[in-house]
Amino acid sequence: MTHCHITEISQRWKCAIVPGAFPILVCTDDVLPELDVSDAMWLIHYSLPRTKTGFGFRFSCLMSNYPNMFDKSTCNSDPPECRVHIFADKDQCTRELPEVVHFLKRLSVPVAPEIEAKVMEILLQKESQKLAFPLCYCLKAFGECLERTVCRSRHVIVDAIDRPCNIPFRGDVKVKILHVHNASNFSARLLEHTDVGGRPVIIPDEYLTVNMAMYSHYSDEKNRLLHGIPKLGDICSVETKINIFQRVQVVEVVKEDTKGIPEELKIKFLDEGIFTVVKVYQLLALPEDLQKLPPQVVDIFLCNVIPCDLDTDWSETVNCKMNDWIDDINSGEVDGKFLVGKVMLSAGNTLWLEPLEYRNYLTSLDTYVVELSLSKELVKCGFGVSNPGHLKKLYELCHVGGLAVPAYEKVPMLEKVQHEIKRLPSPQWAHLDTKEFQEIVFVCADNPHQFFIRHYKFNVIFQRLIDELQKCVKTKPNNFHLEKGSYCLGKFPEDGMWYRAQVDQLVEDDHASLFFVDHGDKARVSISDIAPITEMLIKKLPFQAIECSLAGIKPPDGGTWSAEATDVMYEFCDNSYGLYVKVCELMTAAVCTGGSKYKVMLVDNTSTNVDVYLNSVLLEKNLALPDNIEQILETLDPVGLEGGDTSEESDVEPEETRIVELSDISVPQHSQVNAASASAADSISDDEEYDILVDDPLEFLMEMMRGNKKCEPSLPAVPALPSPSSLPSSDDHNLEGASASCISPQHLSSNDKSDIDCIPPLVSTARTPQVLWHQDECIIYIKIMLTGVQKYYIGWDVMHLQFSTQMKSQVYEVMLELYSSVNVSSISHTAKGFFVHIKMMKTVTGFSWPRLLQSQCKRPWLKLDLEKYKGDFDSDEDNAKTRCERALKELSLSNKESQVPAPNLKDEAVISSVPISSSDDDEEEEEEDGMNLQDESYDPFDPLS
Repeated sequence: MTHCHITEISQRWKCAIVPGAFPILVCTDDVLPELDVSDAMWLIHYSLPRTKTGFGFRFSCLMSNYPNMFDKSTCNSDPPECRVHIFADKDQCTRELPEVVHFLKRLSVPVAPEIEAKVMEILLQKESQKLAFPLCYCLKAFGECLERTVCRSRHVIVDAIDRPCNIPFRGDVKVKILHVHNASNFSARLLEHTDVGGRPVIIPDEYLTVNMAMYSHYSDEKNRLLHGIPKLGDICSVETKINIFQRVQVVEVVKEDTKGIPEELKIKFLDEGIFTVVKVYQLLALPEDLQKLPPQVVDIFLCNVIPCDLDTDWSETVNCKMNDWIDDINSGEVDGKFLVGKVMLSAGNTLWLEPLEYRNYLTSLDTYVVELSLSKELVKCGFGVSNPGHLKKLYELCHVGGLAVPAYEKVPMLEKVQHEIKRLPSPQWAHLDTKEFQEIVFVCADNPHQFFIRHYKFNVIFQRLIDELQKCVKTKPNNFHLEKGSYCLGKFPEDGMWYRAQVDQLVEDDHASLFFVDHGDKARVSISDIAPITEMLIKKLPFQAIECSLAGIKPPDGGTWSAEATDVMYEFCDNSYGLYVKVCELMTAAVCTGGSKYKVMLVDNTSTNVDVYLNSVLLEKNLALPDNIEQILETLDPVGLEGGDTSEESDVEPEETRIVELSDISVPQHSQVNAASASAADSISDDEEYDILVDDPLEFLMEMMRGNKKCEPSLPAVPALPSPSSLPSSDDHNLEGASASCISPQHLSSNDKSDIDCIPPLVSTARTPQVLWHQDECIIYIKIMLTGVQKYYIGWDVMHLQFSTQMKSQVYEVMLELYSSVNVSSISHTAKGFFVHIKMMKTVTGFSWPRLLQSQCKRPWLKLDLEKYKGDFDSDEDNAKTRCERALKELSLSNKESQVPAPNLKDEAVISSVPISSSDDDEEEEEEDGMNLQDESYDPFDPLS
């Protein structure tokens, strides 16, 4: 058709304005652009064009009759109705029909079922030509591909190709994520697999085999051949490092030349799971036997989740967040963190998991808890939306392709699964000693006749248990047995922390009344805030709440305690940090706990110098009436003299077991006091002392060890000590540079045979008390933290110090090998009531010891007394530097080495009666002693003086 004919036809179309006479124009796609027709009202597609662009251009002939939304005049009037009809030959239009149907669906035009069936048939024919291609990513990730007509990947599942061989078909798998491709797609290595019945299934590990086979093949350079022109799905290899080859699969063509030959490709490493882009010439041919080896990583997809706004790509923010979650899980493998997923579908080398849970194994409970589900967490955080049709669409493709899908038994939601209830052991409850004062912690009180305490000495262990409970119950099982009287873990409403508890009563609205067994409190707690307890948590520490009642008092007027009395109890106990109780009577049974209830005297001996009893305080405030309290108070001794369970004794650490050779023990005997030692002791001590001569030190030692008769049955009997008469006399025995003293306010018992028979055991049961020390430039101060010491043994020389005593059949011993030498003539010691104080003057003064002992090993019972160093950090550093320079200068001038002469002292054994004094004036004594220990010509700041 010539240009003149086309122009004539166009003019005739535009001039056809006769009412009721509408022209009909039949043309081809080639001349339609030249006709310039835009006002047609009826478009009939007799056949389909070859391109989608040509099909869309046909609708331009209706353009003038489209309503203009910006023109108000046309919006108010009724626009002309345009019609479109499409004729297609289903046997000829096999290529174009699927795209046209897709276009009509986007316009919400109904499509006949016969046409849809024909479209599916055409698509299957197209997909059959792409069986070697990998499955489409969008199909695997979201269940469908919106660009299926132009997507080069495969969109059908075929049993012969996608049947899983070396990956689990169903059950649970434990995986380790190697790479995060996006928020819903990962590459992972399988660690464990359990089937539906919970039985473990062995997972073959051929990673080393594959790498050795690759190395063996390509070690011969003749095998390093180029792959050639690749196609999607081809399996080949690349050289990642020198002589290191890895298997890859072509998944996408990134760039082609003008002839359509690929130049750049996107490949996937089959054994590592990562993607990268390479040039075509980097691909090497891979023999068929190596191609058939299974990949050593699997692809994992989350199910039923899709990006917001129906997007097909996850945002970078979401991908980074998922990376953080996976990094946290992988870094916590040592702490018991891992990923477990349930297999919902497996095809080829891909697993669809729902849920994929981040779990944490708790060694204390011997179980695991679920921290989060990755797919649910994405939806919860607003990073994605639910996609419930994901698995359904994949299952439909599997049924069409003949691939089996896993089947799981569905349990009705209303059906309650009965679990076997493991009976927990009967717990132990803390108790009080009925003979001694014991330091306690006040917990809570209802009234003076109903309150709860716990032992102070278990405070450290108790705090560790509380910290462990918080980690054990971050999450908990959904269903567990709960009944009245059962033990559990409950979250206390006031502080939101978990504690051990007992169900007191089940109430309505899914709540329970709990009694917290370590604190004595009761609270109404939601069922969701209750977790099961394990046998280990019950046995780890007895339940600490001890039920008590104040002895010697009764409520006034009608037998009801006032709220003011309870307030006084809280005020009394809150202001005190050293509370003690003494049991007066053991009651029949406790009301709330499973242990006993005690009538006690509650005393505070730290707020004032005099013991203050809470029982008496309530009487003084007229909040209680006396009930034989006078008789009770008469029988009580002061707390300090009771020698009970004090805080100092609670810090005592057991020493390592030592074998004592009795034959090596030598005890010096002296009949008189050395005058020099006595004068030195008088000059260093400000306390009033009375020296008593000791006739038989052996007798005193045996008296101290009397009562310690425990002996291991497997050890042989120890021969008796020789009689005192067989020991060398004081004239024959001489212990150079050593001194020994025994302090006691009591006289020694007579020497009889029972002392010789009460020999100490072969295995020492002595314990080491807590020792505090501090120093200045001249003196070392040592405190042995034992309360109520009345008699003790102490011995020393220039480099050693030994202390021992016995309290309530328990021997306490301290043996120190000092860092440097001390002046043995300057050592003084005294009992202060709450501790034994020892002062020693350094032989070489003017510098500080870096530590007290020669050994650098840390002793748990030895601590630095930091309270004595307040203000010492403001010392003049320049003066110290000047003294050191002067000392170095004098040393350089002198070619002689300075030595400290060993003191020549006579040994002594002294018994002194010293009244137990308080430590109020301790600091003043140390300041005075620092001056009295040196003579007038002595310069403490000169290291050479």
